[in-house]
Amino acid sequence: MIYFEIGQGLLMETKRTKLDYEIACLDINPIGENHIGSNLVAVGVWTDVSIHVYALPSLTLVAKESLGGEIIPRSVLFCSFEGVTNFRAASSSLVCNFFTSKILPTTIVLHCKD
Repeated sequence: MIYFEIGQGLLMETKRTKLDYEIACLDINPIGENHIGSNLVAVGVWTDVSIHVYALPSLTLVAKESLGGEIIPRSVLFCSFEGVTNFRAASSSLVCNFFTSKILPTTIVLHCKD
């Protein structure tokens, strides 16, 4: 996974890391008060059947949520509704899994809602 930043007319590679699994989908949507850039990236992976959340720009893993069974994530999204940040993942069977993310200064906790 490669993280790029665009600034002053330049495209710059900021960080690069090799993941243990192939990426199925990702989201870098800004959440919270900073609408200019994101401090998180969500990555759905194929073989591990899970969602990983990485801090930006360091690409440090801050959370991992197993989806269980054969639910391969096809789409992931960070979004805010009425000041509450949510994380959503959709699978190949079009069944959505909803997660609530509690963003703390040093950690992110993802809880699956059935």
